Amino acid sequence: MMRLLQTLLTRPKLKWLWLQQLLWLNVLTASVAFAADDRAAAPRWITPQAAEIYLDHSQSPLMADSHNDHVVSLYFFGEYQDRTLIGLERVKGDDYEQFFSLLVFEKKQLLGYYQNVASFPSQVQSDGRVIFPKRFRPQPRQPGEFFSLAGPSFPALCFSASDTCVSWQRYSH
Repeated sequence: MMRLLQTLLTRPKLKWLWLQQLLWLNVLTASVAFAADDRAAAPRWITPQAAEIYLDHSQSPLMADSHNDHVVSLYFFGEYQDRTLIGLERVKGDDYEQFFSLLVFEKKQLLGYYQNVASFPSQVQSDGRVIFPKRFRPQPRQPGEFFSLAGPSFPALCFSASDTCVSWQRYSH
């Protein structure tokens, strides 16, 4: 085995071929691992595509004038039991300004949303708690208050970085 490896490394054409095969194997392994992780993270109840169809069919105010937007994107952030957290990004205007909203679905029904939040979350923990990037973490209005998909209600999200509080809006259709 050592002799074969030594031969491969000392002959330029074989060395190049060996490196190509090694790189191809790494790419293939990474692609398979990424696909497996992607399947593991697939939402059970609602996907971003299904959320977009839901918002269009229900004529949600979140999609008002979206035909004039440069970009409308939806993202899956995580789920807890029957609830799924979806992010809606809209890019509008001559300055390509971004607007982020967070939507909470229970099974396939929209419970409500936070419109125009400062940042998307970075993860949903296994207990349902929603975590934001460090400089965009919402500050609780009351001790122990935090955004969790497990909670019976959703607090206002107060972002100190932008000095704004975004209230939870229950969706009624």
